[in-house]
Amino acid sequence: MLSWKRTYAIDFALLLDALFIIQCHVICAVIALGLVPVMLFRRKGDQLHKVIGRIWVVAMGLTAISSFGIMDIRLIGPFSPIHRLSLLTLYSLTGAVIQACAGKIEVHKRHILGAMGGLVGAFIFTALPGRLMSRVLFPNVEVIGFIALLVLGGVGFVLWRIKFRHVI
Repeated sequence: MLSWKRTYAIDFALLLDALFIIQCHVICAVIALGLVPVMLFRRKGDQLHKVIGRIWVVAMGLTAISSFGIMDIRLIGPFSPIHRLSLLTLYSLTGAVIQACAGKIEVHKRHILGAMGGLVGAFIFTALPGRLMSRVLFPNVEVIGFIALLVLGGVGFVLWRIKFRHVI
């Protein structure tokens, strides 16, 4: 009989054996993903919001830029459709910063929410069974882990839509 620890423990060894660009990409993505709930559910506009926002934009930008060094799925030359998402993310981040500096907060919010949606979407794509992050996060239970991730993502999406239905 397999123990819980052996069956369901996150396997960081796979990530440690991955290319350096993948490790950097994952670290930046985890930072950005971890800051999403903080940014969504805390008070906006104060100094802490601005500091967290800057950290998030840098982490997101580095995540998007580093994705161009990851070319495991080559459907369009050396790139995959997910690289379009990286370009859209860079566009959204640039727009968010420009709009915030211009004081156009509603447009800033839409850019940020678009980039957040891209981040969550990309995370779900990376967690597909058979991919590196699926093997890291859900060893021996990739399909179950992916389904659980989709359910959590669905719940998160519903909460997001409820909270921001007036913004979109």
